[in-house]
Amino acid sequence: LHGPTDAVQAAATVPVKVDVRCPDQSVRFSVDPWTANLSQGDEIEWVLSDSAESNEITITSKRGGWPFANSPPYVGSRTNHPQGRNMKPNQAGRQFSYAIQLICQHEGSSPDTVVIDPQIVVH
Repeated sequence: LHGPTDAVQAAATVPVKVDVRCPDQSVRFSVDPWTANLSQGDEIEWVLSDSAESNEITITSKRGGWPFANSPPYVGSRTNHPQGRNMKPNQAGRQFSYAIQLICQHEGSSPDTVVIDPQIVVH
């Protein structure tokens, strides 16, 4: 007997590429993708660019909700990427605001904290 088979889709790890530049008392940054589109069960990894002018990256949730079992903050670096793993059940259809925090060191002045506000959408 052969019954119906349900293809089980393996969880994907969705990379979010982050870069920050700190020229002349200003800040330029990029986050790609700005909206991370995940499927139920997926994971996410924030990858700090090798050329980023920040040594540390911190991920925090906003407004209390978070799709993963381990609550942030997640702290990482260029070589130790922060990751969201072990998605909670029944997250499909939800959106989550979060913050990426980086420190820019401008020559001759105090460090600046850069806070970027992208989002995660679970489909």
